[in-house]
Amino acid sequence: MMNLTIYLTIVATVTIPVFSQVAPSSATLREKIREIEKGERQAILDLGKMADRSAIPYLQRLRQNEDGGQFGSISISAQMALAKLGDEKEMGQILSEANSDDPRLQERAVSKLAYVGGKEAIATLIGLLGIDKYRDQKGGEPNRRGPNGELPFERVIFEPLNLDAMKVLAQIVPNPPVDPKAKCRPEGKTHASRRVCVAKVVCSA
Repeated sequence: MMNLTIYLTIVATVTIPVFSQVAPSSATLREKIREIEKGERQAILDLGKMADRSAIPYLQRLRQNEDGGQFGSISISAQMALAKLGDEKEMGQILSEANSDDPRLQERAVSKLAYVGGKEAIATLIGLLGIDKYRDQKGGEPNRRGPNGELPFERVIFEPLNLDAMKVLAQIVPNPPVDPKAKCRPEGKTHASRRVCVAKVVCSA
């Protein structure tokens, strides 16, 4: 099949540079690339689900986009699609984020693993079930107080990571012990409106 030159420009807040030759191996793959050209970012994730490894060079170019790396961006969507297609480097980075000491990165990684799935994702999520405490943002000062002893308004506290991990495991594990539609919540003593506690996960239909 003759190579096709793909010129991909997203007219929005992000512009992707001209890419070199890409050879889509199927009509479905070519259609997904056309959707991406039109700004459909979901189509990037669709490429990962197609299990067509001929899409990898194209996704690697998308991954290089300098768009800030926010969740849902072109570069992060490409990372997730690559990991689902078996790219060890990108999967390794997601697993590293899941096991980091940054609660924000960990939450994002759990969301990525929900899409990627697979044995490595399941093993990592099981390992996160022990994180049952509310956590301050990285770099935060949990003991800082205002002039009257009040907690600072801008303080960011993250829910226990085992909540997110359990929800995702229920979605991606065959025959899960918890209904994927169950609502999981923490149960435990709270500290004022900040809910700083050791949480036990309770799930109900």
